[in-house]
Amino acid sequence: APGNLKNIVTDDDEEENNAADAPKWSFYYITMISKEKISCSDPSLSSHSCSLIPQQPTTQISAADLDPQLEDGDFHVWSSTTLLSYTQGVLSPSLQDMGFQNKWNLTSFEQATINTVEALSTDSEATYELMPIEIELDDLVPRYNVSASVENNWTDPSCSDSSDGTCPKNQLGLRPLSWIVEDPLVSDLTQRTHRRIYYNGLHSSTLTENLELYVWGIPDEDHFENFPAVDSTSTYYTPFQQWGSFPDVSVEALMVFETTYNSETETEAWFDENSEQRGALCRDSERVVFVYYDSADRPSEALWYQLSGIKPGWKVSYGTQGQIDTWRFMVEATTGVLTYNNLEVSSTCTVPSDWN
Repeated sequence: APGNLKNIVTDDDEEENNAADAPKWSFYYITMISKEKISCSDPSLSSHSCSLIPQQPTTQISAADLDPQLEDGDFHVWSSTTLLSYTQGVLSPSLQDMGFQNKWNLTSFEQATINTVEALSTDSEATYELMPIEIELDDLVPRYNVSASVENNWTDPSCSDSSDGTCPKNQLGLRPLSWIVEDPLVSDLTQRTHRRIYYNGLHSSTLTENLELYVWGIPDEDHFENFPAVDSTSTYYTPFQQWGSFPDVSVEALMVFETTYNSETETEAWFDENSEQRGALCRDSERVVFVYYDSADRPSEALWYQLSGIKPGWKVSYGTQGQIDTWRFMVEATTGVLTYNNLEVSSTCTVPSDWN
C-alpha cells in the first residue's frame, strides 16, 4: 500500500491541496542490506591478520520510518538509481508527457533529476527499459584495507651502546584526530588507552628501512565522529570541519612515537597517552591522514554516497591543516600491489601545533 504521499505542487490554497483529486506522489528508494563482521587480531602482535565473516542482517524495517537506521553491523551494500513511484490525483500534462500515470511507476534518477518514467502496466506483454533493476555490489561495500609504500629517514640507536641494554626505539601508530587535538590527560579520553589502536602499522621495533604499511579493519567505535554533532565550542570542531560529511567518519593520523626497547628481555614498551609524537606522515609539505567513511546504515547515507561519488571504507587524504579547500583524496596507484606510493614519514614531518 502506498504511503507518505505528498503534494506534487504546493501552494497556499489549503482547500485545493486537500481536495480528493489533488495530485500527489511518493518515491520508494530501493536498497539491499547485508551484515559483515570484521575480526582482527591484537595490533601489538608481530603478525597482524583480519578476517571477514558474512552474517544474516537482523534489522526489521518499518514502512512508517522514512529514514530508518539499521541495527549495529547491518548496512546498505547496494542502492538503485531506479525508484518506485506512486502517483494519484489529476496529473498535469507535463507530468503525463514525462510518462507518469496514476498508481505505480518506475522512475530513473541522475543526481536529483528525473530522467525516465515508465508506468507499470498490467499488460503482461509490456516491456520496460528500466527493468530488470541491476544489482552491482561495489558502490556501497566498504573497503576494509589500504596499503602504502613509505619512505623514512629514521635511524634507531643500537641497544649495544647502552649500559643497561635499553634504548629508545621509534614506533608507528594511528591516532584518531580527536585524541590528538583533545588533551587525553584532562578529558574524557583518558580511559582510551592508545593500545586500543586497531593497527600498529609496523611489524618491527625499528624504522631503519623503507616500509610497506598495511591498514586493515574498522576503527573502534569511539574513533568516529558524527560531524553535525560536534559541538562548535569543542577544541576539535575546526579540524573536523575539514572532513565534514554526512556519514560518520574516523580521521586517523599516522605518527611516530619514541618508545623504550630492552635488548636483554626483548621487550618493547607500547606507546601510551604520555608518549610524545616525534614525526608524522607527509606528501611533500602536506599532511597525510587515513580517513574511514563508515558504512551506510541509513537510506539517506546510501543516497549521499551515491550522489557524492565517494565510496565507504578507507581513503587517504592530504592537505594543509586549517585550509579546508586544500584537502583532497590522494590518487591511488594503478600498478603494483600497494594502494598508495611514495609517502614519507620523518622527524621533519611534524603535525601542526594545534594537533598536539
